[in-house]
Amino acid sequence: MRAALVGLAVLLAACGGPAPETEAPEKPKLVLLVVVDQLRADYLTRFADLYEGGFKTLLDQGAVFENAAYRHATTYTASGHAAISTGMHPANSGMVGNSWYDYEKGENVNCIADDEYASVPGPGRAASPRPLLADTFGDLLKASDEASQVVSVSWKDRAAILMGGKKADLAVWFSTDCGCWVTSEYYASEAPEWMATLNASNPTERYIGATWERLIDDVELYNANAREDEFPTEGDGKATTFPHRLPDTGGEGFPGRLAATPYGDELILEAALAALAAYDLGADEHPDVFAVSFSGTDLVGHRYGPHSHEAMDNHLRLDRHLATLLAAVDEKVGLENVTLALSADHGVMTMPEHTGDTHKRMAPKGLIDQVNAAAKKKWPAVDRVIVGSGGGGLYLNLPGFDENGIDADEVARFVQAELRNVEEIDEVLLPSELEGDDLLRRLFRNSYYPERSPQVFVCWQETVYPGGSRGASHGTPHAFDREVPVILMGRGVKTGRYDAEAGPEDIAPTVETLLGLPAAKEDDARVLTEALAE
Repeated sequence: MRAALVGLAVLLAACGGPAPETEAPEKPKLVLLVVVDQLRADYLTRFADLYEGGFKTLLDQGAVFENAAYRHATTYTASGHAAISTGMHPANSGMVGNSWYDYEKGENVNCIADDEYASVPGPGRAASPRPLLADTFGDLLKASDEASQVVSVSWKDRAAILMGGKKADLAVWFSTDCGCWVTSEYYASEAPEWMATLNASNPTERYIGATWERLIDDVELYNANAREDEFPTEGDGKATTFPHRLPDTGGEGFPGRLAATPYGDELILEAALAALAAYDLGADEHPDVFAVSFSGTDLVGHRYGPHSHEAMDNHLRLDRHLATLLAAVDEKVGLENVTLALSADHGVMTMPEHTGDTHKRMAPKGLIDQVNAAAKKKWPAVDRVIVGSGGGGLYLNLPGFDENGIDADEVARFVQAELRNVEEIDEVLLPSELEGDDLLRRLFRNSYYPERSPQVFVCWQETVYPGGSRGASHGTPHAFDREVPVILMGRGVKTGRYDAEAGPEDIAPTVETLLGLPAAKEDDARVLTEALAE
């Protein structure tokens, strides 16, 4: 009988008749989005043999895209989280950086700052998702089904807000001003009960006097997979080796001390588990979105660098945290009912001292002062031609030029010429020069939103750190900042390794496809169809 039906289907298709209807794949009950802040792609290969938790599960059971990289140049926390949740480049999300220069205020403004919506229940930045110019896949889901829920949790306000979006039921982050979990009045007028319970427990007090030891008691294992523990330019130049002991007294400033330790991620995990239970996520036929961004990798990486004992240890602990999160989701929803996506907002450079002899650290302020001094001789009526930095470049004094009848394009070309004489800089581009098919122009073109972007884009050499005398950072168009993991797992996903080009921007349209929503994507992004179950 089955053979006869198959034969009939083939005959109908050959004759142009209607093919039998196939049942659409069942939607996931829950989309679990996990973003690991500053997770370089090479972490997943360098530490693969040491995994026993969440990363092992994802690598063994997930769809792993081994050639994934961002398609924009401004590799910052805001730009990356927005690209993952919306599928849009900074050129369309408006998230050109963690901040940008506001000409009306005469200063840099935070990417999610919004004075109309105060932090609740404790002190913190007034913020909202209103500066985000694109819809997250959670926003699209809520527009399609009001009964669906969207909840996001992170240490950072911009991460939580940009994952959750405008229609989220709640976006939650940790305020070091109060040592408590907060949200914005945009989402809620007061803290929900589960947040109030967490805050009443004084979550940071348990870490007073805590000592961060290596997870595995084997120094040589860390030396082999990282580098020697004692290394110049880490941290503050003093407490740079294990063990790391926190102060024996709490008080003002103590919550912030937790950020660059594994304890920050422990607090994120605790809040995530509480939110999962409180909202009963994934419990019915209305799909929910639960987004969690772990920030510890970024804060530890900035302080100690990606090849430090600290970065390795924090990463191995995160592997265990992910296992705990997956186990909780499995118990509550069943992983077979969940579509999981994991990625990172950006990577990070290797510390210049780790790369050998060809390295250099730069102080951008000194360079900016030099250019301003040179420009002062040409345009004495303007004190500074460069008034700010961010978004991958430099902001020019446009109001000052207007007041004095100075051609802004002429000044931009002057600044460009001055910077091109700097040995440590690879290229300097103006917005008018971003057309073209070469990679660098495409990356900056995808990052350029005229109302917020700088007027001069700067690309430093790969081995140059333009950020100070210690630590490591990101924000460049170089591969070490753009190459990050992209992994899908669960409902609607085929396990496997995929080597076609992909990017974190592909996550949103792929999730939207699995949710039966119209897939919004950039011209150079795509739905990851090869990993979707038939």
